[in-house]
Amino acid sequence: MDKMLNGLPRRLRQLLDPSASYVAAVSGGADSMALAEGMYRAGLSFTVCHVEHGIRGEASREDARFVEAYCRARKLPFRCVPVDAAAAARADGLSLEDAARRLRYAALERCADETGAAFIVTAHQQDDQAETLLLRLLRGSGTLGLAGMRFRRGRILRPLLAFRGRDLRAFCRAAGVDWREDRTNQDCRYVRNRIRRELLPFLTAHFSGDMTEILSRTARYIQEDADFLEDLARQALPAVTRQEDCLPGGAKGKGSVPCVDGAAWLSLPPPVAVRVLRLFCRQHGVTRELTAANLEALETVLRRGHSGKKIPLPGCWQCLYIYGKLFLLPKHDNQAGETCVRPAPDPAWREELPWPDGAAGPVTVELPRGGKLVFAVREGPAEGLPFTYRREAIYPLETARELAPVLTIRYRQGGDRFFPLKGRGHKSLKRYLIDHKMPAGERGRLPVVAAGTEVLWLPGYANAAWPPADPRETQAPRAPRRWLVGRYFPADPKETAWLSQQEKSRPGRE
Repeated sequence: MDKMLNGLPRRLRQLLDPSASYVAAVSGGADSMALAEGMYRAGLSFTVCHVEHGIRGEASREDARFVEAYCRARKLPFRCVPVDAAAAARADGLSLEDAARRLRYAALERCADETGAAFIVTAHQQDDQAETLLLRLLRGSGTLGLAGMRFRRGRILRPLLAFRGRDLRAFCRAAGVDWREDRTNQDCRYVRNRIRRELLPFLTAHFSGDMTEILSRTARYIQEDADFLEDLARQALPAVTRQEDCLPGGAKGKGSVPCVDGAAWLSLPPPVAVRVLRLFCRQHGVTRELTAANLEALETVLRRGHSGKKIPLPGCWQCLYIYGKLFLLPKHDNQAGETCVRPAPDPAWREELPWPDGAAGPVTVELPRGGKLVFAVREGPAEGLPFTYRREAIYPLETARELAPVLTIRYRQGGDRFFPLKGRGHKSLKRYLIDHKMPAGERGRLPVVAAGTEVLWLPGYANAAWPPADPRETQAPRAPRRWLVGRYFPADPKETAWLSQQEKSRPGRE
């Protein structure tokens, strides 16, 4: 008992950086309570996050209250995040287990972002590792899946993989820490529970040795082999992939398109070749993991050379094979003609600036997707100012200052209003962009310069009119005016794919 009582905190101090901050996922079960108590005794800085899945009604809420009471007694920061796993399962066509897992990790990621934690720590242990290997073996996984759970995946850490469940319960008893039992762990309708309660006991009873230890050791061996093959794939990737300016065979491409050279890919050993496809897709924006069926479809089209064949991928992506090359493209909605683009911009991004007065010189704002905006103040008649429309815009400074206390640069939000040059009055920004046939995938990626909800400028696309004067009038204003002048420096001179295609048809001055 004493050995375990001291050994777990000591092991956690070895594996986790004492100077970092963490989010600990604590459900209230024995494993997660051992994790929390071990981190507490190790002197680590962490926030306890309890995800309430909404599956077991009052019992789930009692679990949350139990974990909260534990944290209160030790003065640990506590957060409870309620989610609706059943609704997510119905909406996304997932099993209840899969929906709950996805919601749980998303909630933990949000908690880590909000608390500034460097890592998320979970209580997965050796028994979970053995169950995971069997589960994936039954699903027909390759070595990537059979490698099981690793100590680190992204910013998720699993420091208890060397411990058995019985060891963690012994630690809790020695530390005087109680835990909650989840009744759903007894429900054999769930595959993992059947493995835990039926398959593993059967293997242990009918075959020699400790099956949990044997399976965990096997997972470690497979991890070593998988890591070696992954390194070979990373080395091979640059030789078989490239960027093409357009699609061959008359197909329309949008800017530079990533592709796999089929002949070079076919020369790779099969275990390396399949990993190259996974790395290629991940490198160019496919965030969801490819399934075995996805990879098999990509391999088939490359080996058979069916030109014009499209392979749908998870998320908003597809691969198109044309004359020996496999191109990765966003999917298109054939009815709406809209393009899904990944990754989406952060809707919370915004920069707020005091209104420039000209005395301090130009003010620069870096845009999240690259490029920058530069703002300055100029005096004099409007027609004396440089004004190229696509890259520059002007607006009467005093008029703008009456609209809001600060100048805001952000993405589009609900309630935005726009009065475009050559327009016929105010309309919602959403309606304006729809009327000008901007795809939905591009609307959310367009930077907006605004005073409150009044849009002053859509950099690279359109700027607003203002009362009462218009800079295109031949007669100058009666008195000199102060103007807010903005200039747009895009990261890519070609702009976005859609804007490049619309260059000649945009509204405004020629």
